[in-house]
Amino acid sequence: MLTVYVKHYLTEDGIPFFKSVWFPKVLSYLRQQEGFISLTYIQDPVSADCLFITLKFENQETLDRWIAVPFHDALIDELDSYRSRDYWEAASTEHSDADPAHVNWEIIQVS
Repeated sequence: MLTVYVKHYLTEDGIPFFKSVWFPKVLSYLRQQEGFISLTYIQDPVSADCLFITLKFENQETLDRWIAVPFHDALIDELDSYRSRDYWEAASTEHSDADPAHVNWEIIQVS
């Protein structure tokens, strides 16, 4: 199993948009993807503008197929106007017991 962690930093308007519109929309698409296992989020207790997503797929191949879906990037871009920072972060691991604080995070700049 592959676990992907994502941190999106959002404004006060962005957090309710994420929770009521964006997340349910993304989840509806993911449920149709082969290899999808789960998608959850929590609001980071340390950084109030951060929504911390955990995404699970069977393996890297099934995740790569999701990333290759034409509207994948457009879904992420829907959050751009709500971002409180000019980047978001992502990390992945095949270790189901990995601590997200100890994985290699990549910063993705918003264009």
